Amino acid sequence: MLTSRLREHNIDLKDCRGQGYDNGANMAGRIKGVKSRILEKYPQAIFCPCAAHSLNLVGVHAASSCPEVKTFFGSVNRLYVLFSNSPERWHTLTEEIAGSLHGLSDTRWSSRVEAIRPVAKKLPSILQALEKIISSRRLTSDAQSEAVGLYNYFSSFRAILLATFWLKVLQCFDERNKILQARSVSMEIGAANIRALAEEMKSLREKWPALLSEARLVADGMEIPAELMNTQQIRRKKSQTPGQLEDPEAVFKVNVFLVTLDTIISDLDQRFKSMEEICNLFAPILKLRKLTNEDLEASTKLLVAKYPQDLTDSLLDELQHLRKVYNETFEGSLGQLELLNCIYDLQLEGIFGQVCVALRIFITLPLSVAEGERAFSKLSLIKNYLRSTMSEQRLNSLAMLSIEHELANHLDFKELIKDFASSKVRRL
Repeated sequence: MLTSRLREHNIDLKDCRGQGYDNGANMAGRIKGVKSRILEKYPQAIFCPCAAHSLNLVGVHAASSCPEVKTFFGSVNRLYVLFSNSPERWHTLTEEIAGSLHGLSDTRWSSRVEAIRPVAKKLPSILQALEKIISSRRLTSDAQSEAVGLYNYFSSFRAILLATFWLKVLQCFDERNKILQARSVSMEIGAANIRALAEEMKSLREKWPALLSEARLVADGMEIPAELMNTQQIRRKKSQTPGQLEDPEAVFKVNVFLVTLDTIISDLDQRFKSMEEICNLFAPILKLRKLTNEDLEASTKLLVAKYPQDLTDSLLDELQHLRKVYNETFEGSLGQLELLNCIYDLQLEGIFGQVCVALRIFITLPLSVAEGERAFSKLSLIKNYLRSTMSEQRLNSLAMLSIEHELANHLDFKELIKDFASSKVRRL
């Protein structure tokens, strides 16, 4: 379908220099995926999976890394469902916390931080809301059992510790995710943010005592015993053999805290390896002022060998020339797009023609396809069960208005209404 559609628009696939899809097997599969079939015929069309989707999968994998974490996220979602199922319960909640709760989503990982933040920041108020609806005696037997179970769970030090831990992790994820989905961010900036995120996770891995102390302060303020021991652990402790971990804090650290962070760090390294490989391939233009002459020559040969139809051996001479005149010609340390624009503004493309080609290839390599996927998400929001009979023309028009809402907000609606009225008015 892809090749036939490109042929309809007279676009030759041999001119493709980059591919970016999600991590689905039909697109990113190593044997029969779209990227593999294209790479088989056109090796220059290098593939890099969508950075935002890959980061989302890292979080989803970490959230299912151990039973404790699954239980925590499941309880957070059940808490949202309990209150959102009744307007009266929701009103009680909003009065107590002066805000709202949010549900979880596996496809939109940024929603997790919005779901965890009120639990971590306003847990005493949430517990008060649970107390009110439990004492109201207006719940069904199922809802009553659910509310009591959630109250007991979130009144434990275990839930406080998990909320404190995951809030820190998810805030780091959310900050990097917003950068990766920005329009003007290049692959170099994306790779740098992923490296920084991995370093943050490694740093957090060494801060177990500080995390435990922070959770204890919250528990003391809520007058909750800062103990991880529960009934199941007491029964299990009797059957433990000598040499096993008996300290519940040590057990939690090994089985939950370290397992989760090690999963995140490992996945960040594996899922973003292709991005690092691409940045290393384009090292001659990304690290032009930092490489030694020997490294510049070696890396330039690799880049020219990858794109024999686009680049020639003269690229090395142009890069050496550019490095000599860089400080006197350009102001400060420029990004790749700024450098390319400055070269054209100064009309130096005749001198640095090969450099311009290399810059254009790198700049157009896709970092994320999140913006394209948002267009499909808009369709499901616009055409819901209340608008199931909408015509295709109206659906396309509403989708365009929703996607281009920034442009639509600047339109003069008075003039639009006049034009609409004049075109629809009955004429004698």
